[in-house]
Amino acid sequence: MNKSYLIMAPFWDYNDEYSYTVGYGAGRPVASFTSREAADKRCEELEIEAWRLNLAGDSSGRWMCDSYKYMASLSEDEAAAKLKATFPDEDGEDYEIDLDDFVVPTDVTNEQIKVLREVFDWIYFNHVVEVELE
Repeated sequence: MNKSYLIMAPFWDYNDEYSYTVGYGAGRPVASFTSREAADKRCEELEIEAWRLNLAGDSSGRWMCDSYKYMASLSEDEAAAKLKATFPDEDGEDYEIDLDDFVVPTDVTNEQIKVLREVFDWIYFNHVVEVELE
């Protein structure tokens, strides 16, 4: 059987407290590919664009329905270490990371977005779905 790879964008909604995806597996198709590699590459590009559009200058807390420790796959220590390495203090000082209210800089780079996507892994705007063709 042949396969196709769809980039799907989930439906996000906001309830005056936080954003959440609507309906398990629900979303809209964005693009289709015959190559997984091509789909993954384009999905990564779309994710970086969407993160910059939706989170640059905004708090991660708006995208959380619970505390970080209950939503993420990384431990709080691992996440804080990654963020401190990616967003060092300008004076070289040690500082506390608030994982429940981390504000993404407005001038965030693509490389920084890649780390943010790993730390806040439940926030996604596109994902690749494999489809079997008959």
